[in-house]
Amino acid sequence: MKKSMLLVGLALALSGGAKAGEYTNNAGGIVADNSPLGLTQTITGTDAGVISSVSVVLNLSGGYNGDLQAYLAYNDGSASYAVMLLDRIGGGSLAASGSGFGTGATTTDYASLSAAGVTLVDGAGSSIHDAAPGAGLAVGVGTYTPDSTMSFNSVFTGLGGSGTWTLYIADLAGGGQSTLVSWGLAVVTVPEPQTWALLGGGLVLLLGLRRRR
Repeated sequence: MKKSMLLVGLALALSGGAKAGEYTNNAGGIVADNSPLGLTQTITGTDAGVISSVSVVLNLSGGYNGDLQAYLAYNDGSASYAVMLLDRIGGGSLAASGSGFGTGATTTDYASLSAAGVTLVDGAGSSIHDAAPGAGLAVGVGTYTPDSTMSFNSVFTGLGGSGTWTLYIADLAGGGQSTLVSWGLAVVTVPEPQTWALLGGGLVLLLGLRRRR
């Protein structure tokens, strides 16, 4: 009976090893107009295992989207890695780039943030750089690839899930002022390779013992 229960537990661990950690930063802040110093905020990840995929949600109001440049950096305790999120999308004018990302509504948790913001993730159908909807309109709630030559997966996959995520966002041209209402992350992690090996080896051993009995 005990061996059967252990077999079930190991099978569940092997089949359901991926876990998603969801984080939200609702501190908000003004992005200083025409200043490369920008606004910096952090989120501390507490996920066990190694990173499998990452998505970022931005929720901003006002300003000119075409003035904004933003990066996501991650430090896993040994080194820092960064990916560009926004690179002055649409060319720097209100008519070309719109004003705000998502709805700019107040959020309290990751669910409300996802409903109000713009999600950046690998493999989306269109690039955030091509998401300019027209004069005076925010980039609507939706899912886009980040404005970068590097994918999230190529930079963050395989790093330890317990580390510090840093969002840097700056306004690089005069006129208009953007406000970061909230932002967040969904980080999917899987067990480290040695954990998979131990679980797999234990499962094979117990299956062998069961067959002999």
